[in-house]
Amino acid sequence: MRLSRYIRRCLIVPALLVPLAADAQVASADSVFNTGPCRIRTAEPMKWEDVAERVDVTPRLVPATFPRFPMHLRTRDGYHGRMVLSMVVDTAGLVEPGSISVEESTDPRLSAWGCVVALQLRFVPATLAGRRVSALVEQPFSYSVSRGP
Repeated sequence: MRLSRYIRRCLIVPALLVPLAADAQVASADSVFNTGPCRIRTAEPMKWEDVAERVDVTPRLVPATFPRFPMHLRTRDGYHGRMVLSMVVDTAGLVEPGSISVEESTDPRLSAWGCVVALQLRFVPATLAGRRVSALVEQPFSYSVSRGP
């Protein structure tokens, strides 16, 4: 995804409220929910001019921070869900709160949970010419839990 397109979309929605990912759900042909920017309170607005548009090495999720399945979503039939989060990872490998967006999701409840859990993720930062830089990353998450007893 192009950074400039992402910035234009984010500036329209103020990031002042608690995550409400169920707002304005639109189902596509394959029943994927596009939810858009997460609404998270931030002390400072996102500084998009500090985000690199091109990088040599993209940010990589630290496997130990991969979020566990949210058990409150499990049903008697089990659960199968997928979401794609888009976020800016800073030079320390932390997610910038004002940058989180749910690009795709199969469940609005999974989207709302993703907006909250994204702040717990840790990444190996992106690099450009050997230096760490802030960069936009899209991170998919898939969950499949078998049927309960």
